[in-house]
This record gives sequence, structure tokens and C-alpha cells, in this order.
Amino acid sequence: MSPRGTTVISSSLALLATTFILLSTTASSHAVESRKAGNFSPFCRTAHPTRALCTQMVNGAKTWPQAMTNAILATAVKAKAAVPMAAGVAKRLPVSLFPESRVSIGSTCTEAIDNIIFDLGKCVEFVKNDPTSALKTYLSSITFFDCRNALEEFEVSLPEVSRFDQEMTKLAGVLLSVLETKP
Repeated sequence: MSPRGTTVISSSLALLATTFILLSTTASSHAVESRKAGNFSPFCRTAHPTRALCTQMVNGAKTWPQAMTNAILATAVKAKAAVPMAAGVAKRLPVSLFPESRVSIGSTCTEAIDNIIFDLGKCVEFVKNDPTSALKTYLSSITFFDCRNALEEFEVSLPEVSRFDQEMTKLAGVLLSVLETKP
């Protein structure tokens, strides 16, 4: 056999080996992805960046009403845990603010947390009694924006308020993702 023939065979074998490796790697990564996807709740299929959190929130639910209720209740637990933080906002404001402003901001933050908890309660009722009602509107309103905005108006920043607002925004996104899976 000529050296040229050996080169052609060697090149062909190398190409074949590379193709085999690529196909094996691709098949393997698809299998891993399939296994990973199998660990997520079917009610979380549209919660792309937060599927693991969503799966935790729906807590093994087998039906959409169970999944939605579980996720709402998980959010309510987080909101109720933040009540002391919201109630303490006025005490953490700079003394340079007028007392009226401090009272106003404090009231806004307390009302904001109360509204979140009330709205989540209404959402549970909607799931039980009328899931086609205003559920999406109420879920979209789960935010601590009013408190954060009141602080920003006076150029005050409280990191715990910002973190909680971000957390509520993320949880509201999860809730809306679960809502999208309603049959």
C-alpha cells in the first residue's frame, strides 16, 4: 500500500473516531438533560431560570390546583416572615428625615407587606373557587415596590427592603409560571 493510501485510511479513521466521540458526547448530554428535566415538576416547565425553586414551592403536587395553592402558600410563608422587617423600616430611617416622612414611609412599607399577604390569601380563594378570575392580576401585584419606591423618593436605601422586593418579584414570576400550566 502506498503512503498516500495509508494517509487516507488514517484520516478516515480519525474522522470516524471524531464523529463517534461527538455523537456519544451529544447523546450523553441529552441523557443528562433528560434526567435533570425529570427532576422538575411539570407545573414548572415554563419557570426556566427558577425551575428548582418552583419545584420546591409546588411541593410534589399532582394537580394544578394543588401546585398553584402550594406555591402561593410557600410565597405567603416568605411574606409573613418579612412582616417584622417591614414594620421596622421607620426605625431604620435617617434621623435627618422629617418625622412625618418617616411615619409615611413606615406606613407605606407596612401596608405593602399587608397587601402582599392579603393578595396571596385572595389568590388561594381564586384557585379554589374561580381560577379564571383575577388570579393573574393578583399574582402580578405580589411586589414590595411601594416600600422600595417610598425609600427611593427620599434617597434612602435599605438593603433588606431591596432584597425582599427582588425575592417577591422572583416568587411572583414563579407563581405566574405555575399559572401558565393551568390545563
